[in-house]
Amino acid sequence: MSRAFILSLSSGGSLGYAHIGVLKAFVESGVDIVAVAGTSMGGIVSSLFALGVSPHDIEDVFVSIMSNISVFSSAALSHIGVHMGPMAFLKDMLKGIKVGHSRIPLFVYATDMYSRKPYLFQPDDDMFIALRATSSIPGIFPPIKYKGMYLVDGGIALPLPARELLKYKTPDVISVGVDVYGGTLMGIRRSRISIMHAYSLIMSRHGRCRGRGLDYIVSPNLNDYTNLMYGKVREIIERGYIAGASFLETLYKEGLL
Repeated sequence: MSRAFILSLSSGGSLGYAHIGVLKAFVESGVDIVAVAGTSMGGIVSSLFALGVSPHDIEDVFVSIMSNISVFSSAALSHIGVHMGPMAFLKDMLKGIKVGHSRIPLFVYATDMYSRKPYLFQPDDDMFIALRATSSIPGIFPPIKYKGMYLVDGGIALPLPARELLKYKTPDVISVGVDVYGGTLMGIRRSRISIMHAYSLIMSRHGRCRGRGLDYIVSPNLNDYTNLMYGKVREIIERGYIAGASFLETLYKEGLL
């Protein structure tokens, strides 16, 4: 492969597993990924990849901590459930690691509730704090107090962090936005589930608007899944892999690789 990519990984709840599949397809094809950015689930996946964790190992991480969760429940939404379970695992995994320890440039964003603007975590920021903040969905998880800010899910201010990367672009780097919105809603009436659905709808529309004008958008077919299907790790990853491989095949046929 003679061209390089900057990958921008969007928010999207469990649909964000598709990012792992896209990464697998790119790595297997020998694509040179020179930088990654992400918010929420995309922030977690991009950070692990930037630290040198292979897509296959990232998949194993999520399978091991999410295999028993098929959809959010009241227990899963508690602080000892779906959020703090993975976060506790990541806390041990990322102990002492800073954002600046990444092997390639990494751009992870949270949203400052006061300024209502995205906060880009700096090289000296703690990686675990960055990942906890970027995935702290308002109304579900408490904001993270950090450096005088109250940080929540990065997808609120920046669901598809790609345009912000264009200033880092060189002629041989392509910015790729991965759009993982499109899962169907489920008829669940619990208040916290309703918050998740409303949040997803807002992020979906906002993300699509921010994606306009980008070089490429990789859009996995996720119409059969929802952003709450945390137990469908391998299935959603496979959808991402198919989309990533198809995208690369198209570029190859068009003489762009």
